[in-house]
Amino acid sequence: MDNIKKLIKQLQYVADNSSGGEAESARNRLLEIKKKYNIKDEDVLELNQYVLSTKGTPYNRELLIMVISSVLGSKTPIYRHAKRQQALVVNCTEKQYREIIEKNTTYQRKFNEELYYFFIAFVNKNQIFDKSEETDDKKETNLSEEEIRKIMSMMAGIDFNIVNKLLD
Repeated sequence: MDNIKKLIKQLQYVADNSSGGEAESARNRLLEIKKKYNIKDEDVLELNQYVLSTKGTPYNRELLIMVISSVLGSKTPIYRHAKRQQALVVNCTEKQYREIIEKNTTYQRKFNEELYYFFIAFVNKNQIFDKSEETDDKKETNLSEEEIRKIMSMMAGIDFNIVNKLLD
């Protein structure tokens, strides 16, 4: 059975790293062997333990957990690292690990971009700026019209907070 698993891994490598007829032939042979010996993917995949960092904002950890769940399924055990507080440990294949890293990097970057727009919307909605300066509605900005529309839309969903002045 070890020889069969070795052959399956070799065929999977060819299927993943080739193109055209060679890849298709490897995939077809792979399916034949799996069917003949009643072998499932999880029977031959090598799981490794990977440590993933959750450093950054409090949302980084939550977003990473969501990404892991989207790749591995929501029932996959995710462990806290014994020695590193800001790290999670998962067991997965190398391919799944690469997918987790790629998705997490993309979503973290996009989340931080959106957080910037939310900050601007929050400050403007609650008027947290120096009001003594004269304002000109046509004041130049580095934001595009699309970014301004996005911020205005965010502002519509934010509650205005009134903070009472303290007496002197």
